Amino acid sequence: MGRAVAVNQVPLLRRGARAWSRYAEEAALPSGYRLISHAVSDATAAIYLPHVESFFEWASTIGLSLGTSERIDLALAMRLDALCYGDRRGLHYGQALVSGLHCFLPELKGELRLGSRALIAWSRMNVVAEGAPICEETVHAATVAMFRKGWVEDAIRVQFHFDGYLRLQDSRQLAREDVVASGGVLAATFGVSRRGEVVKTGQNQGVVVNRGSVAAMVWALRNYRRPGDLVFQSPDDLFRRRWTRTQLCLGTPPSVVHDLRHAGPSEDVLRERRGLGEIRRRGRWRSKKSVMRYTKTHWLVRVRSETPNSVLRAGDAIRKDLYGAFARALREGPGAETELGKCVLEGLDTRRFPDNRVEFRGLRQQAERRADLAFRSKAELQTLARDKGVSGGGSKTALLDRLQEVGSDSDGEAWSADSLFSGSEDEEDAAR
Repeated sequence: MGRAVAVNQVPLLRRGARAWSRYAEEAALPSGYRLISHAVSDATAAIYLPHVESFFEWASTIGLSLGTSERIDLALAMRLDALCYGDRRGLHYGQALVSGLHCFLPELKGELRLGSRALIAWSRMNVVAEGAPICEETVHAATVAMFRKGWVEDAIRVQFHFDGYLRLQDSRQLAREDVVASGGVLAATFGVSRRGEVVKTGQNQGVVVNRGSVAAMVWALRNYRRPGDLVFQSPDDLFRRRWTRTQLCLGTPPSVVHDLRHAGPSEDVLRERRGLGEIRRRGRWRSKKSVMRYTKTHWLVRVRSETPNSVLRAGDAIRKDLYGAFARALREGPGAETELGKCVLEGLDTRRFPDNRVEFRGLRQQAERRADLAFRSKAELQTLARDKGVSGGGSKTALLDRLQEVGSDSDGEAWSADSLFSGSEDEEDAAR
């Protein structure tokens, strides 16, 4: 017994929050297979499994023998061909099938030459659409519509994704203990390392909720859950369907849930709420290339032009009083009679959380200015230091510290996001 306890105390890095929950059941597996079964996260394996099962069922239906790796390789190439040309499926179907075979049959690693080549060919002829933002008015109008439908948890999740630049993975793993509040500020942590979790941007990532109404709703939902429970328990597929259905009802341009991660940064740039440096930190992006991909203000204007005027007017009115609009919509729907709805209504009525942008504007601007400076190369910072009469020696971190100390000096230079990317690229063009 002591041995089992010691093993269970070891966090299974990158393998999901509950990777050891089936430890006793998996003990019956042959030696070595239990570890192989944890080669990917439980969520990833759940995505792969239907594709692999479908592949074997398809092979059985047409009478293909899969007794050797060569036969599996040939069958895989045929299946990819059928998915691409016959079923006209997206590339991700083929990627999930190939990855699933490698996951569940690791002995095939390096043996699927025909299948891998077919997948490469498919990827070259596939046109992948990059994500695009949706306008803030649509987000607020959709939230109100969901509340009126009684979809309380999904409405809160929409606002949480928009406010915190979240991926589905971020909210999916969020446990009750990961949401904390102090001094009128609410924060959430993603990819908790002590549970062996990870998100795309790493471990122990997080965000401070910006809008007070969103913080109040997430806090109410958090308090509604029992210790150890996930905050958002509605299945991702159901959340996606309800999001799509709501947009159809509103008559707005179609989008996917991940576009909410594009919407927040794009709106913040277009409305001049944040600089690119703060957006990069808030979105947990490592490179400025990612920031530029998620701040397509030109496309946001295009989407807004295609959005019905009725939605724009309603969304703008909601934006002016988020607390009141969400509370009214929730009371108008069947969700107000549920225990969760009553808990959320209490949180909205008390208005415990202020908008953090107003409350911490000075601290935010200071942090934003340093983050904007960090985008620049060391050579640019040295040139800027000389112009300000500051020593340009030492590391880039030391340069940032010295420049921040003279940030509000007499020359009155504006530290706006507009000039962030005008340095090295222009210099390279001039050199050519």
